[in-house]
Amino acid sequence: DDRVRVNCGLQHPVSLPVPPGMCAPTEGERVSVRVTSREPVRARLTDDPLPGYRVAREDVSTALARADAGVRIAASRHGESLSASRLDSVVESVREGVTVAFGAPERGLPEMFGISPDEVTDAAGADAPAVCDESSDAAASDADEPHARFDLWLNTVPNQGSEVVRTEEALFATLATLTLE
Repeated sequence: DDRVRVNCGLQHPVSLPVPPGMCAPTEGERVSVRVTSREPVRARLTDDPLPGYRVAREDVSTALARADAGVRIAASRHGESLSASRLDSVVESVREGVTVAFGAPERGLPEMFGISPDEVTDAAGADAPAVCDESSDAAASDADEPHARFDLWLNTVPNQGSEVVRTEEALFATLATLTLE
């Protein structure tokens, strides 16, 4: 019987048939479910890719070194405040791809990399281009420095009212601004 029980946000798990050509999911595996009716329950497993960003949890060095990393952005309260005047150039530069790194509420990115927040602030305060020119000698010699691994250090929640912003809040604030048309 090619059926699986799926917890899809309804009151109880539902038993769904596995579509032809789809491998039966294993216990704990995430699947896409299309619910067409809650009363009576009508749902089916889908093999459609989810729209939006691909989210990966991986080592920062690995993520930044990938060939498809695109513009590398560090989201930090110590970065350059994202303003309306800067938004156009940033959004345009991320159209071909972007890798965004977030810290944690108890430890931001500067603390994780063991660098002073002043180093980030000083680098962000300079009129840096929207994307680093990796062919320059300075960029090549600095490439191993934690603050130089990123093309941009951005504060996407400027004038925040609390000492820290929760990671999920930073994620929404950052990705929402980067996808503006």
